[in-house]
Parts: sequence; structure tokens; C-alpha cells
Amino acid sequence: MKPVLYGVVIVLFLSVWAYIATTAAYAALCKREVEDWTRKDRLCSTQLRLAAPLGALPSEHRRAAALYVQRGIARAGQADGPGAARDFREAFTRVLPGYDAARPMPPQLLETQGYRDLAAPIMADTTPEAARDVWVAVQAAVAP
Repeated sequence: MKPVLYGVVIVLFLSVWAYIATTAAYAALCKREVEDWTRKDRLCSTQLRLAAPLGALPSEHRRAAALYVQRGIARAGQADGPGAARDFREAFTRVLPGYDAARPMPPQLLETQGYRDLAAPIMADTTPEAARDVWVAVQAAVAP
């Protein structure tokens, strides 16, 4: 009986380890600066699907928000403005406490560290201008 139990424990451990390693690899690839926006969109979408079971954990909200920003940048690079706007709004809901998409965002939320962490990739030199334009439009809509 013990060898079977050890085997089950080892299989479970290796499965969890493989899951964590895969999600970490996709997250790193999603955050990498690339010019192939379609590939980046696909990588970020895959990572968001892989990380969905962990989405209930409060510690994962910032990570998911950063991935939504990266996917929004990729979609803006593909000229998918509405898709980018949805991703940017989702990033806001993930990282800013008290933000509700149905109500205007209080301006003091834009001064939090969470917002500054979200905005950093948007201000990078390699970010397409279309992504910055969508970001500014979403920000203007949520924080009048």
C-alpha cells in the first residue's frame, strides 16, 4: 500500500510542478517585448487561461492585471481597439481596490502604486502609439 501512496504523491507533486512551471513560462513570454503582436496576444491569452484556476487568490490579481495590460497592448498593436479597451478595463478591475466598471473611478485611485505598476508597460518605448491612445481613452472614461 505504501508504494502506491508514494507513487500517487509523486505524480501529484510532478503535476503541480509542471503546472506552475508552464504558467511561469507563459507569463514570462507574454511580458517579453516582441514585435509579433499576434503571437504575443496568443501567448497572453494562453497564460490567462492557464492561470484562471488561481484567479480566486487575491495575490494573483496584480499578476493577472499585468497580463491583461500586455494582452491589451498586443491587441492594440493588431488594430483591435475594442479588445484592447476591454483588457485595459479588466486590468483596472483586477488591481485597483474599489474600482467598479459601472461607476466612475475616484481620481485618488490613479495615485496608487497598483495604477503606476499597470501604466509602466504602456509608457515603454516599444509600445505602439495605438495602445497609448486606447489606454488614455479608457482612463478618461473610468476617471472623469
